[in-house]
Amino acid sequence: MDMVAVKISGVLKDGAGKPIQNCTIQLKAKRNSTTVLVNTVASENPDEAGRYSMDVEYGQYSVTLLVEGFPPSHAGTITVYEGSRPGTLNDFLGAMTEDDVMPEALRRFEEMVEEAARNAEAASQSAAAAKKSETASAASQTAAKASEDAAREYASQAAEPYKYVLQPLPDVWIPFNDSLDMITGFSPSYKKIVIGDDEITMPGDKIVKFKRASTATYINKSGQLKLAEVDEPRFERDGLLIEGQRTNYLRNSNKPDSWTVHSALNKTFGTDKQGFNYATVTPTESIVGTTGGYTVHGVVAADRFPLASGECFTFSCRVKGAKARCRLRVSVIIGGTDTFSADSYLDLDTRIATVSGNTSLITAKAEQQGEWTYYEATYTANTDIDTVNCAFYMTNKISNETFYDDSTLTMTTPQIELGNTASSFIVTTMPTTRASDVVTIPSQNNLSTRPFTVLCEVSRNWSTPPNVAPRIFDVGGHSIDDNYLSLGFVATGKISANVGMVQPQIASDGERFIVGVRAKSDLSVNAICNGNYTTNLNGKIFGVTATSYRFGGQTAAGTRHLFGHIRNFRVWFKELNDRQIKEAV
Repeated sequence: MDMVAVKISGVLKDGAGKPIQNCTIQLKAKRNSTTVLVNTVASENPDEAGRYSMDVEYGQYSVTLLVEGFPPSHAGTITVYEGSRPGTLNDFLGAMTEDDVMPEALRRFEEMVEEAARNAEAASQSAAAAKKSETASAASQTAAKASEDAAREYASQAAEPYKYVLQPLPDVWIPFNDSLDMITGFSPSYKKIVIGDDEITMPGDKIVKFKRASTATYINKSGQLKLAEVDEPRFERDGLLIEGQRTNYLRNSNKPDSWTVHSALNKTFGTDKQGFNYATVTPTESIVGTTGGYTVHGVVAADRFPLASGECFTFSCRVKGAKARCRLRVSVIIGGTDTFSADSYLDLDTRIATVSGNTSLITAKAEQQGEWTYYEATYTANTDIDTVNCAFYMTNKISNETFYDDSTLTMTTPQIELGNTASSFIVTTMPTTRASDVVTIPSQNNLSTRPFTVLCEVSRNWSTPPNVAPRIFDVGGHSIDDNYLSLGFVATGKISANVGMVQPQIASDGERFIVGVRAKSDLSVNAICNGNYTTNLNGKIFGVTATSYRFGGQTAAGTRHLFGHIRNFRVWFKELNDRQIKEAV
């Protein structure tokens, strides 16, 4: 059957009721329809009296008014449906589109309820005057009832398309944004609150349990370096930071005036507005016009560490400067012989990181963070090393470009730690270990049998997994493997959703995403990433025998910790549909 266009006609007038002359009405298709291609444009020129008439095909259009001597004016969006009646342009501009039906539905519902209330009041007044007009009173009551029924019906119809898109309230909801408080779910614990000058510990039934046996640093949402006390969580821009145990082998990491700066370098010290303690070094007159590398800070001989074949360690720092480079050097000591192995260089003007020497053993990256450049390099041993000799240096720009009298390097937060990625800065006097973050809630009232869906936001601070299986969350205390549940990464970097040891995997792209797991009543299991998912159809019956959820790691040993952030953790004791899981960071 042929599609029939809808006539839109009327008179284009200004606010004073005068016809608008020399105007063009332009309709631009916003999407493809049966007869219209997206972005195609149709125009109509009203006559001198402002009259216009258009036969418009079904579809959605952006309406623009073009008046000579004035910039284009966007009037709004119209949608022409198969069942649309002819009308004026104002009629269609005033109608709801798919984009605004929900808020408009609520507005119309409120208006209709108010109208119902007014009619009901009118009915009451008429009833009081029933002796004069019982018929009028009955009519008013009927009108009020009809208006109220219409309002309910309208709201119901408007909401119908959205019930399969909007997510229901989660059964467990933990924002992990700026506190350990839960919105829904159950976790009896304690939290500290401040009343006046007093800090009080208060019990609650929606508080995530958090433990860490040491202090730790973090970058708050204002970009400032802060120190978290023992058992104090660290909330950064991307959510709750969860890391495993690490040791910084540098002494006096946050006391630049105690660093092992070479005597050929001038040095000054300071603290910037973000709270970073730094040292600025410049060449003394004796080395201006020469080339070379001079220590800024390094691991002293007594603190050097062994490295087995295949093991890694990582340098990290924040630097800035000009007409110089920062060098990260690795020498290896085997059988008493100290041998150069590899370097990484950061040009302080271009902020480009490079590697030299045994380049297959070292990788480096640099990232601008405000006025600082964050600089990181990882070295992997290809043989057993008795001890590693490693340090941060200031060097000239390139081999044939000498030090200038205004060459400068400023460095803060230096760290050297075992592992294939850097972790948060560890403040030291001697080599110091930061303990693992341990984050848990009980499974009671928070875990269900099939079906269920879990979604959460995750950011990771690495490109290669820092351990064999970094966990986003899992359960503990389960009696059999069929009752195990986890979401995390595997050695390839893919995301793995594990329900009863059935583990579909999905590729992850970038460093921030929304991930999840869906266990459906048909026993299938989905691994979810940014609204996409993979499926394993061969699932099992899932029983609730676990005693706890564990977030970002399993134990205080830190062997499967996330080294990243978790935020907006949610569990539904039902299957969300494919449209409801389509979230993206």
